[in-house]
Amino acid sequence: MRKRLISTILVWAMMFLSANGVVFAENISEFKDEVAYAKLFLQVQGYGENSISNPVKLYNFDEEVEAVCFTVNNSGYIIINVNDLEVPEYALEVANPFSDEKERIIYNGPLAYYIKENGKIKNLKTKATVNGKAIAFKYKREKIDKKKKITETETLTISLQSTFYETGSLNNTLRTFASSHFCGVDGSAI
Repeated sequence: MRKRLISTILVWAMMFLSANGVVFAENISEFKDEVAYAKLFLQVQGYGENSISNPVKLYNFDEEVEAVCFTVNNSGYIIINVNDLEVPEYALEVANPFSDEKERIIYNGPLAYYIKENGKIKNLKTKATVNGKAIAFKYKREKIDKKKKITETETLTISLQSTFYETGSLNNTLRTFASSHFCGVDGSAI
């Protein structure tokens, strides 16, 4: 009896929240390629292994999913375009700007965030209403073969990791060069 009461309350709460426009985090399995590329991208940038979670769909002005924003290591975010895996912005020490947003987000490129509220487009940061037709630049990328791009980036990562370099120190000082030539020639000799 008690379980039935609790499940009924949960169902009613979910119906109430969804009717009021609350957006729940998307299913991360829907974005396997984007997650793989985000991890690879951050690794190539020198940030090592990272936890990628909490995807939020970002739409373009044509109301199509254009990008997805992930939380990185519970403290940062990365935006990946779903069409070509471009990374228009990321920050590892700034919280996901969309984690608390309850409206459908229109993403128009780096730091250009909008929401559609009561048929009007508003800038997410300033809350000012804007004329969508007056916006000259509309962020929209062409689709590419994402698997191919991931494979190419993995190949690049492997070649970067296998680059040989040495570390050490000098036992003696470098020879001092002094000539009647200008310092550029001396510098080249060193």
